[in-house]
Amino acid sequence: STHRFRPPRSGLVRCARRFFALDSRTHRLALTNFYFETSAMAQKTSSDTLLEFPCEYPLKAFGNNTAGFATHLRELLTPIIGTIDNDQVDTRMSRGNRYLAVTITFEATSKDQLDAVYEALTADPRVVMSL
Repeated sequence: STHRFRPPRSGLVRCARRFFALDSRTHRLALTNFYFETSAMAQKTSSDTLLEFPCEYPLKAFGNNTAGFATHLRELLTPIIGTIDNDQVDTRMSRGNRYLAVTITFEATSKDQLDAVYEALTADPRVVMSL
């Protein structure tokens, strides 16, 4: 029988994120759900990070290979990280040309800025996954 992960209910926020995992039977990437939990009391403050700011930060976002996905990401993130030049953007299609990976390298100034970037990407329905 399959065991389904159920986090405790007391004071915890439950989230489900989609991500790619290697299927052990087919040895291919498959889109699955990843369940994780976080306690409001255990959330880190902006000073709890291993990064030293400012720093060069490579952000990778995956979406369906549709016209204008990279441009959409630039428009989405420009208010948060500033102007994004063409040399800061790198794109790569998946093997089957179904997905597009867009890497944007920018100078991150704080953990709060990175949190805002990932919140924007998580809220966007065109973004399948971000790293």
